[in-house]
This record gives sequence, C-alpha cells and structure tokens, in this order.
Amino acid sequence: MNLEDFLRGTAKPIALLGTAAYLTASVACNNWLFPPPTASIPPNSIPAAAVLQEENLAVIRKYQPKLADIIAAQPWYTDRLTQPKKIYADIGLIKVGIARPGAGYLGDKVMLDGKERDIAIIYDAGLEKTANYAAATIKRDLPKIQSFTNLPISWSMIAVNIQLGPERVAAGHSLAGIAKIFLSFPNYDVDIRDIILHEGGHTVYEQDSKTSPIWYRETMPELAGVFASDGEQGLVKRLSLLEYPGRPPLIRTKPLSQFTLQDHINGEAEHVTRGIYLLIKFRKSAGEDNFAAFIRDTDTLKRTRQITDADLREQMLLHTPDQLKSNVAAMYDLEVFGTETQTNQK
Repeated sequence: MNLEDFLRGTAKPIALLGTAAYLTASVACNNWLFPPPTASIPPNSIPAAAVLQEENLAVIRKYQPKLADIIAAQPWYTDRLTQPKKIYADIGLIKVGIARPGAGYLGDKVMLDGKERDIAIIYDAGLEKTANYAAATIKRDLPKIQSFTNLPISWSMIAVNIQLGPERVAAGHSLAGIAKIFLSFPNYDVDIRDIILHEGGHTVYEQDSKTSPIWYRETMPELAGVFASDGEQGLVKRLSLLEYPGRPPLIRTKPLSQFTLQDHINGEAEHVTRGIYLLIKFRKSAGEDNFAAFIRDTDTLKRTRQITDADLREQMLLHTPDQLKSNVAAMYDLEVFGTETQTNQK
C-alpha cells in the first residue's frame, strides 16, 4: 500500500498482495505518525517550514546526535530555504520513532543508481535482529528493484520505522528527497523480505508522483520485487503459471480500469494478478528496453499530474514496435477497458 493512501486517512484493513499475500495490514495510521506536510506547513511559507524541520531535527539530535548530523547533511535539508519543494521532506516519522522509549537506531548505506544513499532504521526495543535483516534486505534487493527499469532515484536517504503494534501495517513512499518505509506488527515471527521488497518498490516507482490507477500503482512494486527475488526466471515462471495449459483462465470480474482503492483496501487481489500478467506480456512483446523506457516516461509524466488508464495505454503504444502495436493495444484494451478494441482511446 502506497503511503499516499495512508496520508489520505483511509483507515480500514487491507491485504498486501502477491508474494506477501498472507499479511494483513491496516491503513489505521495516525497523522501524527505520518503528518501530511500541508497540515502543519502553510503554503508558500518556507520560513515556517524551516522552523518545523529544525524543531524535528532538534528532537532527533537529543536521542541520536549521529543520525541528526546525517539528516542535516542531506541535500533536501541543506536546500530547504532556497528550493520550496524541499519543505515536504518530512522528518516527523524519524522524530516520532526515535523518541519512543527504548527505540534503537541502525545506520547503513546502499549503493543505488550509481550513488550512495543513507539508510536510517529506527526500531522498537527487542527488534534489533529485525532491523539488521531489514538493512541487509534493502542493501541487497533495492538496487535490483531499481535496475529492473533503471529508473532514476531522486531521494538521498531512506528511513525505516519498525515498531510493535496491534495490527499488521506496512507502507512505503518517497517525497522531496526522502524515502520512508513503515512496518508495525504484533510480532515479527514472519519473514519480512517480501514486504520490504513491495514497500521498497513503492519508494522507487512512486517517487514524488501524483497518482496513477490502482492496478498499476500496486503492480509495479510487486513485479519489481519478483525480479529482485528471482531475476528474469522469476518473471518467466510467473507468466508460465498464469498461462499454464489446463489452468483455469484468469478471473476477470471487471476491467482493470474499474478497480478502486476501496477494492484494494477490501483485500482484492485480482487487479494485481492481472496487472502482472499484462505488464509481463507487454515486456515480452516490446522487449526489455522498450518496457524500461515505458516505465521511465510514465514516471516522468506522473510527477507532473495524475495519470489515467488512457495515459498508460498511450505510453505503452509509444514504446511498442509498429508491427506489434495492434496486438498490444488489443491486449491492453481487453484487460484494462474490457473491450475487444479501443482504438478511440488515447
């Protein structure tokens, strides 16, 4: 689940999908934990934003001076007075996490998109082993997730908050130079790798973006996670499982364009399963390079405005060889719009 949906206050259970299908999460994440920047920062008020960030940093410094120094050196912090967008680099998550009684801190680095990025993991007492596992997973797998499409990374630091809580909650997001992953479970007796892969995927494929159709938004992190886990063979295997002779056909209760955030909150998995099928088929038809270019150009577009299913169709066809355009269009129209042809969609 994308952190944007947490910030919108949709406080109902969801089911994380794909390889982490067993995990039930909740979007009951209070605004004090993930405070929307606009709730406390007046529009166009850079001085007020700077004061808020400095106050948060002062609290962090009280508990972890080294972590405070790392934050103060981040470009999104040093540039906050001259670049208005940097005011949205919220460190409230780190402040709240590090101020919890007995909270621990683990610092590390990950080489991502040719640059070293800081990792800051804040964890509840007794979760040091989980924190170390999370750091190792990020270092090993996040570069693979990024390399799946070579999408440029705009953030310089990833903060991970691992805590104990009554429900299983997971979220990932990146905004204005800082990426964040939040995990809250009653216990950590499950392997959290798939969860970190999915939420880490959101920090890569939902950078500073407005929004996109729910099927696409939840499919890309899952698909990149499959690649990080098992490489090309993982994609081949996933597609073969969906196309295996004698296997019941994909369940198509409605077009992908009709799935909503509420469907996702209710635990629906069909939109992700079919989204994986559609994107792998497109990648197989158009080729790896065209697929990666499609993802990158789509990412550029959704940083400027909300994108639609028609936008995704147009981008997909722009990156399809001419001789394959009609087949790709027919495949997309069937899955997304529920029609045999959709030539008037642009």
